Amino acid sequence: MSNVDRRTVQRAEAGKPLQIETMSSIASALNVQLRDILDESNSTNEYDPTSKSLIVLHRAHSGMQLLNTVRDCFKGSITCEAEPTDQNIDVLESLVGTIESHLPDPWELPNTQRSTALSEQLRIAVKLGQQIKQLSEHDISVFAGTYAAKTRVPIYDPDEGRMYVHSKQSYVLVTLCRLIVAPYSRGERISINTEDIYDQWLIPPSEPDPNQEIPF
Repeated sequence: MSNVDRRTVQRAEAGKPLQIETMSSIASALNVQLRDILDESNSTNEYDPTSKSLIVLHRAHSGMQLLNTVRDCFKGSITCEAEPTDQNIDVLESLVGTIESHLPDPWELPNTQRSTALSEQLRIAVKLGQQIKQLSEHDISVFAGTYAAKTRVPIYDPDEGRMYVHSKQSYVLVTLCRLIVAPYSRGERISINTEDIYDQWLIPPSEPDPNQEIPF
């Protein structure tokens, strides 16, 4: 869902100018990069070059909405801008832990991946919904959004039993998600800039080869 009403979509189809944040929401719904839907005929508009990587994170109002955002992405990340206190730390830690435990891991081995049954998803959604409500009592919200970026997808090597990425591997378009836990005062949405190429891989540490000689 793009959180954009039908009339706005009709304006976009007619080629009428739209705010860059609105175009970002449409790009997210279409799973394309924002630069792909920017009409060259609008090049005379004073767009900030960095805005082509702009994405909009919307306030999450339900646990199912938040779970679907996390579950359907290729990879995601969560950050916290809210100040932890003795009063809110328990619910903050609980929500962040729930989200982190369900963020997809592209480096996970195929034989260790576990699908979540619908019944379990419903319970997780209820739990997230309760945590969102509890956070709101501390004037804290969760903002979430998705965007498309190109990356090199880890490949499984059955002979070595590990995932890898090589330098000559082609880039493919994937859906990434960003989540921010922030004060309620931020409003209904947060705009942030991202890179069109996602190459921030933290390669899993390899085991030292016992047969490799150590240079002195």
